[in-house]
Amino acid sequence: MHAMWNVLFPSVLSRLGSTRVPPRNVYIDLGVNWCNTLQLHRDLADAFPPPRPTQRFEVYGFEASPLLHQYIDDYVRWLNGKTPSAPFTCLPRSGSTVHLATFAASYGCGHTNNNTEMRECMWTKLKSHLEEFELKGIAYACAYNSSSLISKRLEVAKMKRSAGSRIPQYTFIPAAASDKDSFATIAGSAQAMIRGGSHIDEDHKLEELNFRVRTVDIPTWIAESFTSDDFVQVKMDVEGAEFAILNSMVRQKTAGLIDVLAWECHANRPICSKLKAKVAAFNVTIVDEMSRLPRTGYFYDGVDSATKAREHNFSHTSDFKKFCL
Repeated sequence: MHAMWNVLFPSVLSRLGSTRVPPRNVYIDLGVNWCNTLQLHRDLADAFPPPRPTQRFEVYGFEASPLLHQYIDDYVRWLNGKTPSAPFTCLPRSGSTVHLATFAASYGCGHTNNNTEMRECMWTKLKSHLEEFELKGIAYACAYNSSSLISKRLEVAKMKRSAGSRIPQYTFIPAAASDKDSFATIAGSAQAMIRGGSHIDEDHKLEELNFRVRTVDIPTWIAESFTSDDFVQVKMDVEGAEFAILNSMVRQKTAGLIDVLAWECHANRPICSKLKAKVAAFNVTIVDEMSRLPRTGYFYDGVDSATKAREHNFSHTSDFKKFCL
């Protein structure tokens, strides 16, 4: 193994040398959205226990959409114990139309089973909140779309970490996951943020807000930041970019750096099955979205158990009743 790594990444091994970073527990969330899966590492660790279960997790979350960056940054500060409470929003932290429907009754939109009618009702009820959220996101977009900021946060993964603490450490990288370091045009209004998120729109075909955002070469970043001794979980919901990312890792023979992959594949079943088989050949445990985890029986539908617990009480809080209705 070391011989292969010495050929592929000699600079990495030479830097590590005798001061090599102790094996780590790592969770990488490629597609943070509303932070609904930032704590998925707990559910995955319960289902697939790491070799060092008492050691803390380093969590790295990526998100392309500038409209969400300020909220995610505040949420990560809360998870890291820097603020006393999670950021408040009147918008439902929804990742799809199906997910949005679970919030509909709380906003007075639970009278229909028609998704189009439900969405139109939600847009009407949330009009002022959506407008405010969009304007705030645009205002903060330039601050987060910074190459120096993104590079600095990517470098955190290469720093030595203490194994003494069991408290997870979260790092947010405001960039899109890709197989190359470059830029991409994405489209996504505030409405899109609560029905599925943003999408690549290089040809400007979508009649929504467009942003030029930085993309990160995920295969290279993983290979330069972690080793085969680390226990690495990856959640991948990247709207089709999974093919470029995973095929690159297969070609580079670095897919085996991933121990557990929780993914949503955006293609038909035969194509997804072919890619899945190529990745699994590197002894990667693969969890499909909309499946039940072993050991615990937790049903993974794109939301972690910690988020579901918070969602259960969302509409019953005094702030929701005071500011959102």
